Amino acid sequence: MTRLTFLLLATLVCGEALAEAHIDGSNQESFNRTLAQMMRELPPRKAAELNTAIASLPLAGMTSVKDTPADGVVKLDLKKINGMTADQIIDLAHKTVTVKISSGPPPGLPQRFKAPLRAAPARTEAVKDVASLAGTQWDVTDDINGFISRKHVTLQAGGNVDDGESGHSHWEQAGNTVRIGFNDSYAVYLGTVDESKSMQGAAANINGSEWTWVARRSESK
Repeated sequence: MTRLTFLLLATLVCGEALAEAHIDGSNQESFNRTLAQMMRELPPRKAAELNTAIASLPLAGMTSVKDTPADGVVKLDLKKINGMTADQIIDLAHKTVTVKISSGPPPGLPQRFKAPLRAAPARTEAVKDVASLAGTQWDVTDDINGFISRKHVTLQAGGNVDDGESGHSHWEQAGNTVRIGFNDSYAVYLGTVDESKSMQGAAANINGSEWTWVARRSESK
């Protein structure tokens, strides 16, 4: 193989690698897939920076809770980061986000969110029987440093979760305690159930950011 041929092949291989390191924001599924791939290719420190950027970009342009949209939904606009590299996304967050999100040690869930639930404790007066939540639907409200976002979630039989966006999400229940992991446990919600009508608790993501949440039982989307 000549030196010129080798250089051409190397250029093509590098070009393909670079192309794979861009976010596809054409839809939620493509975004989840390309973000997961990008995370696997990044060193831990850079992955932690990207996590923080992705979490904070929905708050771009906001200075207080008064800037929250009228419908209360704060979501990432995938079109704004379509085709971007990790460095470009991080730079965009630095330039456009003034609200700071608290984050813990990078990267990883806080310890208390990692363990699966234990078997339900023996029934006592303080812990009432709670029926299985399989097949139930919930309107979940997140409170991230005063910024409110909402999503509709179905806890499917068999342990899968459908929120219309995330992939590979699962839930489990032990008595009146619930654990929900979104996007391969990128974010994990821990909470308690009140007579199968409401839930509340704390959540965290793999960058160490934590927030609170509440949910109300819903019959339909």
